[in-house]
Amino acid sequence: MPSSFHTLQNTRRERFNATTYCNRKLIGAKWFKDGFLADNERPFNTTEFPEFLSPRDAMGHGTHTATTAAGSFVANVSYKGLILGVVRGGAPRAHLAVYRPCWCCG
Repeated sequence: MPSSFHTLQNTRRERFNATTYCNRKLIGAKWFKDGFLADNERPFNTTEFPEFLSPRDAMGHGTHTATTAAGSFVANVSYKGLILGVVRGGAPRAHLAVYRPCWCCG
C-alpha cells in the first residue's frame, strides 16, 4: 500500500473486524448520508432494508462493483461445476479508495 494513504476505519461501531475481513486493498472509505436522511421520510435501517451508517455495504452492490474493478487473482474458480479457471478484476494490482453516496431506500 502506498505510504501516502491512510486506511479509514469507520465500521468499528458495527463490530466489523477489518483484520479478519480486509486484505489491505481498500485504502480509504467515505460515506455521505445527510442528504438521504434529510429527504427520506421512511424509517432507516429496518428489517426489510438493513443498512449500516458507514461505508459498509449491506446489499452487496458496492462489494460487487469494487471486485469487478480491482479484484485480486483467484485460481481454481468454477461456475456451476464447469471447467476451472482464474478470475480477476479489471485492475487486480490496484488499491481502492471508495465512497458511498447511495442508500437502500432513497
